[in-house]
Amino acid sequence: MSLYDDASLVMVPSGYKDTKLYSAKPTNGDGDFTFSRGSNLGATRINSEGLIEKGRENLLLQSNTFNTTWTTASTSVGSGQPDKDGGSTAWKLTKNGNAGYIQQSVSTSGVITQSIYAKAGTLDWIRISNSGFSNATTYYDLANGVLGTSLSDVIDASIEDLGNGWYRLIQVINGSGSAIRIFPAIADNDVSGTGGYLYIQDAQLEQGLVATNYIETTTTTEQAGILEDMPRLDYSGGASCPSLLLEPQRSNSVLHSELISTYFFYTNASASNNATTSPEGVTNAASIIPDGTNGIHQIASSSISASGSFTLSAFVKAGELNKVAIRESNATGAYASFDLSTGTKIEDNVSGDAFIEPFENDWYRIGVTYTYSGNIRLGINVLSNSYTTGNPSSGATYWSSNGTDKLYVYGLQCELGVTYPTSYIPTYGSSSVTRSADELDLINWVSKGIISDSNEWTIFYEVDGLTTDYDTGDSQWLPGDDNTIDVYMRAGATNENFARFYWRKDSKYIGSTYGKKIIARLSGGTGTTFADGVEIASSSISGDYSNIGMNMGTSSNAAGYVKQAIIFPTALTDAECIELTTI
Repeated sequence: MSLYDDASLVMVPSGYKDTKLYSAKPTNGDGDFTFSRGSNLGATRINSEGLIEKGRENLLLQSNTFNTTWTTASTSVGSGQPDKDGGSTAWKLTKNGNAGYIQQSVSTSGVITQSIYAKAGTLDWIRISNSGFSNATTYYDLANGVLGTSLSDVIDASIEDLGNGWYRLIQVINGSGSAIRIFPAIADNDVSGTGGYLYIQDAQLEQGLVATNYIETTTTTEQAGILEDMPRLDYSGGASCPSLLLEPQRSNSVLHSELISTYFFYTNASASNNATTSPEGVTNAASIIPDGTNGIHQIASSSISASGSFTLSAFVKAGELNKVAIRESNATGAYASFDLSTGTKIEDNVSGDAFIEPFENDWYRIGVTYTYSGNIRLGINVLSNSYTTGNPSSGATYWSSNGTDKLYVYGLQCELGVTYPTSYIPTYGSSSVTRSADELDLINWVSKGIISDSNEWTIFYEVDGLTTDYDTGDSQWLPGDDNTIDVYMRAGATNENFARFYWRKDSKYIGSTYGKKIIARLSGGTGTTFADGVEIASSSISGDYSNIGMNMGTSSNAAGYVKQAIIFPTALTDAECIELTTI
């Protein structure tokens, strides 16, 4: 009989919903974990396709009911029209007067994308605007599927052909918005006239540089992707099965993590937004193009006030150019340089550490940690392909660029007061974004019948730490309810990506060896620890473990991945513990 048949609880990350992580056993719900994060949509994960997945939200109400929260000015709407999918959910938007429009008031700030589906009727032109901007205006030609006039407040605009005369119209703007407006137009840059109609459906307003899949709303806004209180089942490193990603509270102090061409400062370089497909799998990564100047070529963030340790990171991808450095470009000169053709670090001069991690489609995440008190800037230096060594701010990087070769960047991040990076936190310009700590709870194992005797049980974890090579020391992770027993994680050069148990009620580690598969067993007053197929040590145990459970609060410095957790209501034999933990 398999050891799994003897388990009273089996949690292999698979089934989940917002606020809940299901266990495969028991099936009555007593073994299901409650989960919360309670922050905004700042959390991300790596999904089964190896792509970064964000939380998304349609900020509009009644997104396809244009006679409700929408207001008309010299226009009228009619429902029940043939839609883009062969149904009858589209709307007829009729022009009744000069400069007529339909709008919905919604307050926004930072980078936002407005989109709507439209089809020509007796009118071939349509305009999208936002009343919070004087020049956030784009015209679209629905007869020929091309853009018309687009004014200066528009970062990007596009028109996507869906067939059968339908198009998705997309407009990206940055700043403080107050209302999305849709104008029937008689020609490019012309909303005069008093008659004619066209068709619309499915409006969306969301943060970010791209229009994502449509999310229908009614009386409230709706979200999709990684929700606020959704467990993150993560497929990092190309894993075929997910792990549960748990991290502490962190903030990204770079206000525009993706809007590179507008927000960053340039030295002998230029940038273009939405230049290629990012690690999200959508077109929102920027290109950086050094000019022909014989000198340093870089982009740099606005000033960020730091005190102590901080971690800088960014996603980068080679174009014609394949050498890059990430650096603190204001005062310290801390840097690390990388070769994107081989995915290796060239060198660094930091007191902390530096890393490079591979992602899908030839992307890498690079980073550096450093300690400094004062104003800092996150800088990305484009280096000559012939670069071999040296500080990127020195003459070692001088070259003569052809002014067209480039590399790509996405997802810039600065985490203050920390010594290792966490997963990407997208920001959109209005302020820094904080992702709250992941909280996971399953308490009172005795009352739930997961164990029957608090003095006899076996706990098994298969874990993985951070993927980066940072020696952070021990971090409390997955503490037991009532401070009974804790799992500690180390993600560092010495004991990289390993964990160990701490018997808190007895204030002791039993053995000092870490492992990826670990067991704590209590039987007859003796506690024993196993790791990676080896019995580590045994010790007498006298603490009260009657309230044993799992309760990871916001104060915990959680950092790592849980591949599986199994609880046995009995003490497994030495041979069974060795079998279960063998890698």
